Amino acid sequence: IIKDYIYASDFDYVLNEETNEYEYVLKDTEVANKIHFWDWHAKYNTINNNHYTCFNTTGKCSELKYIYYTSAGDERYITLKDGKSVEDALNEMLYDENVNVTDSTMKAYLEAWYSENLSSYESYLEDTVFCNDRTITTKNGWNPNGGNTTAYLVLKGNIETKDLNCSNNTDRFSILNENAKLTYPIGLASRPEVILLNNSIIRKTGQTYWLNSPNSFNHLGGLGTTVHNSGMFMGYGFEGVGGVRPVVSLKPGTEYTDGDGSKNNPYVVDTSEVDNP
Repeated sequence: IIKDYIYASDFDYVLNEETNEYEYVLKDTEVANKIHFWDWHAKYNTINNNHYTCFNTTGKCSELKYIYYTSAGDERYITLKDGKSVEDALNEMLYDENVNVTDSTMKAYLEAWYSENLSSYESYLEDTVFCNDRTITTKNGWNPNGGNTTAYLVLKGNIETKDLNCSNNTDRFSILNENAKLTYPIGLASRPEVILLNNSIIRKTGQTYWLNSPNSFNHLGGLGTTVHNSGMFMGYGFEGVGGVRPVVSLKPGTEYTDGDGSKNNPYVVDTSEVDNP
């Protein structure tokens, strides 16, 4: 028997007096949309405005589902517990104080490379902020009120901007930031920083390399931002292959004596005027 499940735009989290346990209750169920589970792909407009469901006909459940993406044969959702909403889930995924507990493969690689190649020059470098900006620019399917479930979550690394502001503390990686801590003063460039280079020879290396800018989140997972060998930006799945260009910050007053910053003619830094301890 095909049953049409209830979908709604909001919910209450209330105590069930019979079970003495809290449960989700979809709001306005008397006018809520009812769609068969397997008809998601034919009901985009309905789901766009009614992302919450219990996948049942009562609209009550201990764990709530939030649909963030739909297409023919490919539907994605997250499970919410303990009264949490999609806004709570996004906050935990992107901005919670515990998001940086585990080092990424890239961070571990950069710091190992620094230890082997740059540690003896540390007195010439300063601690600075490397911005892994996870600011959301467009929620699309993650917006419970009219969010388009055929489009992806877009982050700042996906847009053209020269804005260097890094508003979230958990994105401001440095040695001194306990919520985004680096072992050594080394990171990757962000997309806004590379945009400021225009399309110069410094930006174009002839190879693809990763930036420190999350790009978007689609139905398959997260995408990072890379600079293509032509100098153009691309959103790239984290399983993709690409090079890295480590970035450091020189102490104030340090100048270069030669080079143009390209791969074949790198800058030669003059350290003679730096007051080193």
